[in-house]
Amino acid sequence: MTNNEQFIDRFYKFSGRSSRSMYWTTMIITYVVCGTVLGIAVMVGKNAPGDFGGVLAGIGGLVFCYVILCNNIRRVHDLGYSGWVWAAAIVVASVFVGVTAGTELGLVLKIVFHAANFIIMGCLPGNEYRNQYGDPVVGPNAPGMQPTLSSGSVARA
Repeated sequence: MTNNEQFIDRFYKFSGRSSRSMYWTTMIITYVVCGTVLGIAVMVGKNAPGDFGGVLAGIGGLVFCYVILCNNIRRVHDLGYSGWVWAAAIVVASVFVGVTAGTELGLVLKIVFHAANFIIMGCLPGNEYRNQYGDPVVGPNAPGMQPTLSSGSVARA
């Protein structure tokens, strides 16, 4: 299975692992698509009777949250941890930010927690070997990767 097939197959799933490249690809696509949907919702909301724009924005927001949640949990799996570890970190961060809401400290904490999340999820390499969440997605130990005899490098079988 190629990276593109794995990406499409796992886009809405909690199980499995996501490499850094799959993580960033999912984040970029999700932000672009949801930003477009929200932009359309705002334009429709100005011209449509009722609250159609708000409903469209709400549906887009729910889809956005679900895809980001799936993506982060698969990335934590690639790092070798349970998705509940990430969820606990989000709850703790939310409590700290909530307690300090409306203050400069709250803003600073929010920025620090978001930056830490992006650094941990997007920059740290995943486990090289199989873990309880599956085989590595990329790298020399990924399924279908075999060492070549001449150069010692890895080639896709």
